[in-house]
Amino acid sequence: MGEETTQFASRFTLAVDLLSGIASDEGCAAARRRLGAGLGPAVSDALDAVAALHETRTEAVKDWAARRARVLERIGELRGALARGGVDGAVRRQARALVELLEAER
Repeated sequence: MGEETTQFASRFTLAVDLLSGIASDEGCAAARRRLGAGLGPAVSDALDAVAALHETRTEAVKDWAARRARVLERIGELRGALARGGVDGAVRRQARALVELLEAER
């Protein structure tokens, strides 16, 4: 892998880890302690990283168009919830659903 690909993959992995973490009470509390007021922007950055991967076009992955559409739709919903209320229960539930969707695609 080239350096750019490695950075892209690393950013995606860290994003999924953060989104997965905020889905649980303990993980969200730990993220709040670690990031404080930066939690909302960190979640937004994580969504950017996941979207960046899913905005690419490829024919190498079976059913990619349908997969990318589902993920990007879920990201849009999550962005809206984040804008409305910060990292609240709705964002945490939607983050969990996004992570489950991503894991189902593996």
